[in-house]
Amino acid sequence: MTRTCPRCKKEKPTKDFPKDKTRKSGLGSWCSNCKNLSCRIYYYTGGKIKSRLRNKKWRKTPPGKLLQRRARLKKRYGLNIAQYNELLKKQRGLCALCGLLERTRQKGQLRALAVDHNHETGVVRGLLCQRCNIALGHIEKNIELLPKIVKYLTGLPHVSESRQSIINVASAALKRKQK
Repeated sequence: MTRTCPRCKKEKPTKDFPKDKTRKSGLGSWCSNCKNLSCRIYYYTGGKIKSRLRNKKWRKTPPGKLLQRRARLKKRYGLNIAQYNELLKKQRGLCALCGLLERTRQKGQLRALAVDHNHETGVVRGLLCQRCNIALGHIEKNIELLPKIVKYLTGLPHVSESRQSIINVASAALKRKQK
């Protein structure tokens, strides 16, 4: 059997065409020589590098950032943008733990609330500010430290109101956990 290569316009035996499972015929459309030549030209003209640079620039544009955000939410947490926004609306744009707005900035802009999830089951628990997310991550690794942290903070002189509210939240969580 023979085929005509659309690039060099020569009729060649089918054994001269590379295999391609994605095509109906099971063979590539270009002959092996044309395919190899095309790959060499792409490689030596810096095609891969140019392509990477073009993609890198695109990812910095608003549509590129949105696409990356969508992919990250889907891959890591199984959420789409609508589900994330629903959680955000349910929490009134506030952190689920401290009840404050996000304060951390990245490249001059406020960061989005982080998705808090159980690392073992993958179940999403809520959205947290960066401070609470980091603190929870450290405490979650060693839950036995929580009573010691509360004891330490309550024993300090001149406890500010904000610290006192954190202590109250931690104490309430401990009491619920012990019941």
